[in-house]
Amino acid sequence: MQIPFVVPEGDSYIDLALALSIVNRRGYNQQSMKYAVAKFEFLNSGLGNITVGKLPETWVYEQAYRKSLILYNEMNDQVLDTEPDIQGRYAEFKIAMNPDMLAQTIQTAANPIGRILTPNLGAGAWTSASYDETGLIRANWDYSTLEIPNDPTSGVTTEYGLFALGASTPTAKGLVEGYALSRSRPQTQDPNTPITPGWMNDLFDVGEQLEEIREDLEADNDRPPYAVVPHGSPGNMYVGGGEEFANATGIPQVHGFCNFTTTTVSQKNSIAGGVFNNGLIYFSNDSSATALLLLHLVPGTHRGYLAEEF
Repeated sequence: MQIPFVVPEGDSYIDLALALSIVNRRGYNQQSMKYAVAKFEFLNSGLGNITVGKLPETWVYEQAYRKSLILYNEMNDQVLDTEPDIQGRYAEFKIAMNPDMLAQTIQTAANPIGRILTPNLGAGAWTSASYDETGLIRANWDYSTLEIPNDPTSGVTTEYGLFALGASTPTAKGLVEGYALSRSRPQTQDPNTPITPGWMNDLFDVGEQLEEIREDLEADNDRPPYAVVPHGSPGNMYVGGGEEFANATGIPQVHGFCNFTTTTVSQKNSIAGGVFNNGLIYFSNDSSATALLLLHLVPGTHRGYLAEEF
């Protein structure tokens, strides 16, 4: 099962749930879904690299996503409990990968420079749908927003977009960062032992190596094997939260990469597939040319494709 795309130079994204909805004319869910990709097959006339990125497959990301989804639903239920029929038919928890993706537009026939890529069936034939609420043929793929009360002052409600990776911005909130800052932290040292031992420690000291053994037991492996911010600090140090690995912009986890050189046969190259949380895929194309992509998906039971909830 194959879907073609055009991957421009620079950074771009695929939201698989959106792409599948367009080509199959039925709604596919991004919310809580992992989508399986068999292979990325590229055709490129340029020279350089194409990198494919993804959301992390980590405990931290999945817990951050689940907690964000629960809070998002609780926020909406304040209204839906009394007006359950007002929610749109295709409403769900839709997120962007990072702040850059949230700032991009969806690629259409009227907006071919959009960086959220949609299927291209040949000769520039992108979808005729309009996602900016203009034109005759309108469609919706709106990423979810938060309405935070008393922000920045009492009585003021501020709307924020949502993305997975990176530090929060003045207009959008990061899922991993928010999760990290909502949790207590482990002690930076455990056990926290006294400097001078008491009489119970000295009772059987017969001048052998017990003190040296005690020092090893006390000093070795008494801190977590990962970065922990001291008590009271505003930092989070969660991978994907905008600080650890100095990744404030939300650069995705690398999935794979390929290189086009003067010896690449027929300028064709491929990257192995994998599983993509929320169906979000990142591309970095520095080959100085637009590439054609044939995305090979895996047949399955989720409306024809292999996907499962996480």
